[in-house]
Amino acid sequence: MVLWDNACVLHRADHSAVVGGRVMHRGMVASHVA
Repeated sequence: MVLWDNACVLHRADHSAVVGGRVMHRGMVASHVA
């Protein structure tokens, strides 16, 4: 399993060739510290 934090990474994309809708999925992991 690979985990990364991209909260402060800028994303850039070329949208000129995109056909159709774009969907972004977000996943969250909860942790409990004892």
